[in-house]
Amino acid sequence: MLESIQNNRLHLRKPKLPTGFGPNLTVLFWIELHSIPIDKRCCSIEINGLKMQSSTPTEPIIPVVRNVLEVAAILGWWWIALTLVTNKALSEGWMSITIVIACLMKTAFFGTENVIQLRTAAKNNIPHHRFLIWMAINMGQMIMSFAFDFHCLYRLNADSFAGIASNIDPNEALFDCFYLSTLNFSFFGYSDILPQTVAAKIVNLTEILIAFVTVIFLLSDFMSLKESISERK
Repeated sequence: MLESIQNNRLHLRKPKLPTGFGPNLTVLFWIELHSIPIDKRCCSIEINGLKMQSSTPTEPIIPVVRNVLEVAAILGWWWIALTLVTNKALSEGWMSITIVIACLMKTAFFGTENVIQLRTAAKNNIPHHRFLIWMAINMGQMIMSFAFDFHCLYRLNADSFAGIASNIDPNEALFDCFYLSTLNFSFFGYSDILPQTVAAKIVNLTEILIAFVTVIFLLSDFMSLKESISERK
């Protein structure tokens, strides 16, 4: 079978088939083109005069629906946790455990999503800039998620963090939580807000670990990881 690439399209010329096969023959081709961007691939197949053409649909640079759902889930959990804290539905100890467990579950989800996106980028030869956009969105979601966890812990116990006064405006407290979360993720190395309770320390440590994995392993060494995954396929 002869193959030629013209204008970012792959044309499969009419193959030599055994006699007796009619135009209704179904032939399945698995075509993997690493040299052509995924949104430019098109396959044209002609068998005994029957021409079939298929192309990979263009995927959006940003998966809008998925990210909107993820942000909605983060906001929804924040609202539920604040409602539980305000109504004192659980004791401080159980509520702290609930927030920590939810934080760990979200961290596992974000970590898995990062790995899946790395494998997708390697498998489909996604451009580097597109992968960076994906990771930037994920990092923004993680910063927001941890900030909301910090805020819930602060509302549960104002002494959870040193550096956030117990009598400040709730909106200012929320800003301070975003401030702390952003510093943790950026490895700035300095913060005038420090966790004091066990729950706050666990959440703070969890964010630092997921930030380290995301920035150091996934972003800094993206090309090496991509080549390694591609070679194992």
